[in-house]
Amino acid sequence: MSNTFKNRLSQSSVFVLLCCIFSVPLAWQQSARAQSKGFFPPSPSTQNQGVGNVPSTKGAQGQVLSKQGANAQVPIAKIQTAKTIVRPTFDLGPGGRLTIKDSAFKNGSAAIEPEIMPWFEALGEYLKARPELEVEIRGHASSEGDPATNQRLSEERAATARKYLVDVYGIPENRIRIRGFGDTAPLLSNDNERGRSQNRRVEIVGLSSATQKSLTTESGTAASGDGRISSMLGRVQIRAPWELDFHITRVGERIFEYHRIVTGENSRAEITFFDSSKIQVYENTSMIIYSPSSGRSGDKPRENVKLIEGNLFVKLHGSDSAGTSPFLVKTTQSSISLDTSSARIGIDNGGRSTVSVFGGTAKVRLNDTTQGNSELEIEEGFGVALQQGGGSSKRRIPPPPQLLSPDITLSEMLVLPTPVVFQWSRRAPLTRLEIATDAGFAEIITRQVFSKNDSLAVRLDSGTYYFRLTSIDEFNIESKPTGGSFMVTGTGARPLFRIAGFLLFLIAFALIWASILGNTPFQVRTIRTWSVENQALRFSMHHNSSYLLYRFLSITLDHRSLLLIMRSLAGLSFLLGMFIVWQ
Repeated sequence: MSNTFKNRLSQSSVFVLLCCIFSVPLAWQQSARAQSKGFFPPSPSTQNQGVGNVPSTKGAQGQVLSKQGANAQVPIAKIQTAKTIVRPTFDLGPGGRLTIKDSAFKNGSAAIEPEIMPWFEALGEYLKARPELEVEIRGHASSEGDPATNQRLSEERAATARKYLVDVYGIPENRIRIRGFGDTAPLLSNDNERGRSQNRRVEIVGLSSATQKSLTTESGTAASGDGRISSMLGRVQIRAPWELDFHITRVGERIFEYHRIVTGENSRAEITFFDSSKIQVYENTSMIIYSPSSGRSGDKPRENVKLIEGNLFVKLHGSDSAGTSPFLVKTTQSSISLDTSSARIGIDNGGRSTVSVFGGTAKVRLNDTTQGNSELEIEEGFGVALQQGGGSSKRRIPPPPQLLSPDITLSEMLVLPTPVVFQWSRRAPLTRLEIATDAGFAEIITRQVFSKNDSLAVRLDSGTYYFRLTSIDEFNIESKPTGGSFMVTGTGARPLFRIAGFLLFLIAFALIWASILGNTPFQVRTIRTWSVENQALRFSMHHNSSYLLYRFLSITLDHRSLLLIMRSLAGLSFLLGMFIVWQ
């Protein structure tokens, strides 16, 4: 390489290095100008980090801006410097509680401090997304001042929080209950400023939507609720007022007021309330449990259950605790009042509501007031079908099908072979057969409706089963079910399998007999005839073929090993044959 080329390369390297050094501050200056003019988005550290799509209420100069501007007269202290907002997360379901503390209020003031505004913003968005949830805001104060002043101040702080939610987020005022506790429930000691600042706070807990009972106890545990899912089959979805989406329920999950329950194809659920009353929710049903009791505020629905579509069976253990109000079920066409009775209520595909009363009495009132204010009283053994035009037809429920086979009296004492053959005599256009593994018919194995057939053969596994037959007339009014229980011996092997089992028994006995014979000593030869010739005794001998066969089999195995194998095969054949025949 020549010296001239080396010199030119060195000069070029120095030139490139100087350009890089001078371009860095120039690029930084241009970026800062573009940032100030809004060409680039702000840094992530200055963006609001929120829950969901919670909008910010802070202006560019650090002022708190409400969604209604100057119309919202909520006392909020002025922010001096802008700070990074971190949106909190919380849950106001059973056992949940939101405590807004950390200098939420200054001493002697009910104005909301700007440092804790993100908590109220998140609370407003939380309640706005859950229109059926009600809450209680509890105000607290430190021990500075006399108790009467602290009580008034705690109530004012709760009222200030409610006013902010109503004015800024449009939450209805009747969804927010406020209470003041004064200085009676401190979190920390009031002996120092840190403890007193923590005690100047508000607490928010969820309320049941009908009776406004707290979802969280004073100790912070979940409330007991109004009932539970006692059994279920298939995919059953529920949604509570504090939830955004439905979820798959489980047995034992607690049921609260305003719980929505949806069942799909081949899915059912049973709800047991704490007074032992039950509601069985059938397939393809949608319903809302407002409240099993009658104690509620005046603006709440009066019905206990709203049936949107599908069918349910109500079995009441007694009237409500007050002893004055019946159990009320509302459909799209009517309101059904039940008093210590059992009834099936449904809405068919045509939108027609039907009621079948199996015990007690029911009163049916049409929702359409233009059709009059008539009320039908349905006695036990009767039903009613409400037409779309407002007409109704009260009639006696059809008689249940007459069961011909199996014999109930024998099935309770004897086990039945499988397949089990059901035969009945039809008493209505439709007959429904249900077979379950439990007496409450929550775990149903088969459920079929027949319009022409009057028999069905069902192959079942070993165990105890329950069945019931129901007649359904042309108005979709159902009879009182008839049924019973029975036991099944097994899966019902085919005849060929039974024959194979008996053949295995024969093989087992043959092997046992062969092992006995093989263990008996044999003579090699026996005397067939004898004679005397030339004063000598002569014999005609016979060789034992069984002994020869035994010696042939014993070429590779000794005597004891062969007997062990034969008897093991005999025992295995016997057990296998017994399993096949008695399965």
